[in-house]
Amino acid sequence: MKLRLNYFLFLLALVFSVTPAFADDPKNFKEVMQRIERDMSKLVGHIMKEEYADIIAVAERVANHEEPPLSHRLRLIAELGTDFPNFKSHDDNVHIYSVAMQEAAEKKDIDAVIISYGKTMQSCNNCHKKYRERVQKLKF
Repeated sequence: MKLRLNYFLFLLALVFSVTPAFADDPKNFKEVMQRIERDMSKLVGHIMKEEYADIIAVAERVANHEEPPLSHRLRLIAELGTDFPNFKSHDDNVHIYSVAMQEAAEKKDIDAVIISYGKTMQSCNNCHKKYRERVQKLKF
């Protein structure tokens, strides 16, 4: 029992530690995903035209995307249980690879931008394959 409580407290602390303050917070988890999807689509056009300033700006939004409301994060933790750290690791990878994309764009290295974009997309897709059905059941 004490182990479960400690685990829950750890996850709760994790939720609060990764919560940035945004004026335009999304209403739900689905909206967060839709915003990331739009930005990933925008990146394709910017990459094709080698619009480095736009790549930097949009990759930064993906890397530091908004968090869903606390109530939705708590529902995710409850649903995913011990799988939550793995779920979160996919989001961490999205951040890491999006930052790498920004850095590559700052150097005007289109090949590295493309590689980082692919890794970002792969992180998204890996998470979707593993968790989409479980998350959709929550009906955010």
